[in-house]
Amino acid sequence: MKWLTIEDIKKQLRIEPGFTDEDMLLESYGEAAEETLLNYLNRPYLDIIEHYGKVPLPLVQASLMLVDVSYQHRSPVSVTNISLVPYTFDLLVKPYMRLASATDGDVQTVTLGSDVKIAFTADLPDELLLKDVDFSGKVYNSMKKDVEKKVTFLREKHGFTEFAGDNVEYHASGCLTFPLLGTKAVQKDKLAIDPDRKKRRAFYPEVCDLFSDYNVFVGGSSSFDMAPAPYNKAYALAEYCKEHGIAHDEVAYVGDDYGPGGNDESVYLSDFPYLTIDDYRMFPEIVSPLL
Repeated sequence: MKWLTIEDIKKQLRIEPGFTDEDMLLESYGEAAEETLLNYLNRPYLDIIEHYGKVPLPLVQASLMLVDVSYQHRSPVSVTNISLVPYTFDLLVKPYMRLASATDGDVQTVTLGSDVKIAFTADLPDELLLKDVDFSGKVYNSMKKDVEKKVTFLREKHGFTEFAGDNVEYHASGCLTFPLLGTKAVQKDKLAIDPDRKKRRAFYPEVCDLFSDYNVFVGGSSSFDMAPAPYNKAYALAEYCKEHGIAHDEVAYVGDDYGPGGNDESVYLSDFPYLTIDDYRMFPEIVSPLL
C-alpha cells in the first residue's frame, strides 16, 4: 500500500490490533482502494506527492471509506445501498480531481465525470483541477470576460444600461443570472419593470442565441436565468425517474410557468403529465383528484 497502513484500516473497521487472520485481505482492500482513488482523480500517486508533499487527509479518509465498503459488502451492492458513500466520498476527493479537457477551435471543453461538460472560450491551464473550475476562480475569470461582453451588448441594445450592483450574478453551481436592473436593485423596482414578462420575452430568443451553451429562462420578476445545458427541470425529472425506475406517465408534475422561456417549459415540451397552478391557494383543489 502507498499511503494506507494496516493500523489505519483496523481503526477504521474497529478491528482489534491483535487480530491478524484477515491482514492479507485488508491489504488487498487497501491496495484496491488506493488504485480506485487514483483512477478517479485521474492523477498518478507521484503527482499528488509532488503537489502536496504527502497524500492529503481527505484522500486518506476517502480511501478508508472505500475499504470499509469492501469489507462490509463482500459481494456487489446496489447504488441505493451505498448512496451515502458516494456523496461523502465526492465531497472529500473532488477538489483534488484532474479534469480531462479537449480543444475545438477557440472553445475548450472540460469533462466532469462521464457526461457533464463545461465549455470555456478561453485558454485553460495544463494542470486543471476541479477546485479551479469555480465561478470565483482563475479558470472562470478567463471566461467571465466573454459573459460580461455578451450581457453588456444586450443591455446597450435593449436599453438596460442603468443598473445597481453587478452586471451578472455568477452562481457556484455553474448557473448565471442576467438581472436587468443589476444585482443590487430594490425589490419595488424589480417587480415593476416587467410584470407581464413582455419586455424580456421580446429578446429572449436573442439571449438564447448568445448563450447557446445554456438553457435560458425568463426568471423571477426581472432577470434571465441560465443553467448549463442539458440541465433543466425535464432533464432532472427524467434522470430521477431513470434512477428510481419510475415511468414518465406515473409522474404528476405541478408548475406555473409553461410559456416561452418559463422554467417549466421543458416539462410542457416533454412527455411528462403536468398540472398548472397559477394561484398557490388553489393547490389543494387542483391536486385533490390525484390523492
